[in-house]
This record gives sequence, C-alpha cells and structure tokens, in this order.
Amino acid sequence: MSQKQIEKVSVVIPARNEQDTIGSILDRLNDTTAKLPQYKFETVVVIDSENDPTGGLSRSRGARVII
Repeated sequence: MSQKQIEKVSVVIPARNEQDTIGSILDRLNDTTAKLPQYKFETVVVIDSENDPTGGLSRSRGARVII
C-alpha cells in the first residue's frame, strides 16, 4: 500500500511597516491555502526590525517571522 506524500510549500513575504495591510494579506493567503489540502503550507514573513508591528500581526495570523 503506497502512502500519498504531501508536498511542502513555503510562501516568503518580505515586509516593512506593512501593519496596515499584512493582516488582510495573510487572511486571504490562509483562506486560499486551506482550500489546497494536498499541500502543507508554511508562511514566512521577513522583517528588518523587532520594532516593526508587522511582525506581531503576522505571528497572530500563524506566520513565522524572521528578523
């Protein structure tokens, strides 16, 4: 019996001071990826400062944040 392998996909989003838009972007991305169960998605948001509120908003929507 063969087991179907799930493909892994990373979505990397560079962002800087995007606190006004990152929430809706990630919400739409999460809605879209939820419709594709044959893939395992990882969302990574890359920011350049710990002080950028984009990071906290991204984490609250399930993204991994890299500084």
